Amino acid sequence: MKNMFKILIAEHNPSDADFIENELNIAGFNYISKIVKTEIEYTEALSTFCPDVILSDFTFPSFDGLRAFDLRNKMTPDVSFIFVSGTIGEEKAVQLIRNGVTDYVLKDKLYTLPIKIERALKEASEKKEREIAENKLLKANNLYAFISQINQNIVRVKDEAILFRNACQIAVKFGKFKMAWIGLFDSEYKTISLAEQTGMAEQDTHLFVNAPCEKEGPQAEVIRTNSYYVCNDIQKELKLQNWRSFAVGRNLNSCIVLPIKRFEKIIGTLNLYSNEKSFADEEEIELLVEIASDISFALDLFERENIHKELEKEQAKSKLKTEEDESKYRSFFENSMDGILLTNPNGNIIAANPSACEILQRTEREICEEGREGIIDTKDPNLKRLLKIRENKGKAKGELIFIRKDGTEFLGELTSSIFTDGFGYERTSLIFRDISERRQNEITHLRNEAKLNEAQAIAHLGSWELNLETGDVLWSKESCRIFGLSTEDTNQSVESWLSFIHPEDLETVLKESTNARKTWTDYIMGYRILLRDGTIKYIYSKCKFEIDKKGVNTGIHGIMLDVTDIKLAEIEREKMIDNLVQHTKKLEQFTFIVSHNLRAPVAHILGLSQVLKSNISEADRVKSQDFLYQATERLDDTLKDLNKILELRSDVTKHMEPIFLNELVDTVESSIASLIKAESAQIITDFTAINKITSTRTYIHSIFYNLISNSLKYKQLDQVPIIKITTQTDGKKVTISFKDNGTGIDLIKHGDSVFGIYKRFNLGNDGKGLGLFMVKTQVGALGGNIRVESKVGEGTEFIIELPL
Repeated sequence: MKNMFKILIAEHNPSDADFIENELNIAGFNYISKIVKTEIEYTEALSTFCPDVILSDFTFPSFDGLRAFDLRNKMTPDVSFIFVSGTIGEEKAVQLIRNGVTDYVLKDKLYTLPIKIERALKEASEKKEREIAENKLLKANNLYAFISQINQNIVRVKDEAILFRNACQIAVKFGKFKMAWIGLFDSEYKTISLAEQTGMAEQDTHLFVNAPCEKEGPQAEVIRTNSYYVCNDIQKELKLQNWRSFAVGRNLNSCIVLPIKRFEKIIGTLNLYSNEKSFADEEEIELLVEIASDISFALDLFERENIHKELEKEQAKSKLKTEEDESKYRSFFENSMDGILLTNPNGNIIAANPSACEILQRTEREICEEGREGIIDTKDPNLKRLLKIRENKGKAKGELIFIRKDGTEFLGELTSSIFTDGFGYERTSLIFRDISERRQNEITHLRNEAKLNEAQAIAHLGSWELNLETGDVLWSKESCRIFGLSTEDTNQSVESWLSFIHPEDLETVLKESTNARKTWTDYIMGYRILLRDGTIKYIYSKCKFEIDKKGVNTGIHGIMLDVTDIKLAEIEREKMIDNLVQHTKKLEQFTFIVSHNLRAPVAHILGLSQVLKSNISEADRVKSQDFLYQATERLDDTLKDLNKILELRSDVTKHMEPIFLNELVDTVESSIASLIKAESAQIITDFTAINKITSTRTYIHSIFYNLISNSLKYKQLDQVPIIKITTQTDGKKVTISFKDNGTGIDLIKHGDSVFGIYKRFNLGNDGKGLGLFMVKTQVGALGGNIRVESKVGEGTEFIIELPL
């Protein structure tokens, strides 16, 4: 069997337990076992070990198998129980199986145990699957009954309150929910109040009156997402402590909150609670969503019926008010500030109100005698177009040039409609006003807007407005230019703005803007945008909320400033400062090396030179000369080290070439072949991921040489050195791992100085402590980085990342 399972073995005889496990191992079982000898151990294992199968002896010194079986029935009745005994008889065993024991095995026939365990596990699995399927079918039947009853109720009921009461009762009776309640929101979605409930204790109902819709609560989630909310484990998942305590105290373990709508607007929620955890899966949730939709559909029907009744009342009232309306129309005609003309479709004027006479500087008789051609410039191209529109659509709206009695012209805004009068004649109405002054103001406004756009372009400062009621977003022309859009694309949306946000900044921008929207707090933030052509810009944005007199947030307006040039200059300056700091550190380090490492050998040489000048014996002179030679050699070594360090400062990118890593390792192995042979070392490579890289050969060779040599140098005395070199790549960089089984490094003690110059962690080995310093410096010069993972006595792994 491939799947891991747990076996609890109740056996006081260790030899018998070993025989049992041996049979399981021969069968190739993938299992974990626990052996217990006493009733206390057995009881504890049932609770904590949670076995899949129990193997129990029939007799124990302290308790017996029947007691073990009885405890299993009380604590874990679904776990398979098999007796493994040498004393149980066939008749007794058969009787036990009739009483619920899964099976039995005689100890002299343990070879049958694996087959019986497999059969027991299979039967337990099938039983569990059947129970799940039966439970799922039962819940599905309940939900279908729930839907059926709700739909029947919708057909019969014509009142909202009765519909809500019946829906809650049906949810508990047919849907088998523990509790159901319907709540309705206030107009601002700040509180919810209980409308109907079933299954709720009377002393609890006050908790659901004007209950706040907390930000992290289910009701707020439904409003925010316009969808349902599901909590499959209230004790673990529900964030609100008060409601969690309420639910847990009443054995309510899972819930679903469904939106109830009227004409697509959420007005409340249907809240269903179950005492089961994970009550509903996706299919069952779909059925519950359908039920909420059916209730919402019924509310729409109720509302339409009410509207229809109101229309009938209005029509009845309208018939009674005809004469009154005609009187009002005459009053409107006489007293309107706009000019009103009653005409025939051919242009003849029948009547003109006082405002029309005042605007046109004519009497009503003069206007009627002049007709359309006497008061409107017939050369105006809009005239023909508006007449055509009115003919096709029955009404038209636009602008025309009107003529006063003294011959002066003015621009008028008009609305004209065709209608049939009480005698069945076709007539037209024309309502107009003088808009010359308004048009001049618009021209002035456009000029001012042009100046504003010019100022914004100079400052790279754009502006925008968001109408929260409509969701419309209006950008200034400069905002469009900043985002690389046409200056005509001023109608934007929140989604289009977010599409430009740099992926690395999107989460922060969403979080800050969302928090601001929740609290209506003005905010300032900086972020990057990614234009369609790949250009990255830096934006400084400031936003302010618009609050009306009632304290309602109606919109947001703000500015966006393109600070790319400033930001790039800052980045370049910071880079220069960083380079200067790094250069200073390197210079300080080199100065320290020169002052520290040259001082001792030079002082030694000077001292020996003074000794040689003095009057000393021949033996002392020879000894002093030997010391002088040794000091000179140390000085030469130090100078060579300094020369290597200076070489690491050179520009290595000028000498890039293709390098095959397998060939490079062969070269290093050849150069230290004697050392590898002496240690019987194994170097294992796996360059399957990537074998060819482009880099500086001398540096890569030095890195491989130093890390391989280091692993051999710090081997464990009782183990053959094994060095594993592998590669990985993500397409942008190559990762090279050097892993050995050596003595390891105490990183807690030496982690900060592993790559320091002249740092050694095992004074029993030869070396200067320069190798890892050179590896670190060379990797850095190649644009990469290196890190180390190590434990004392378990080996060391150096991980290098280099750009491709």
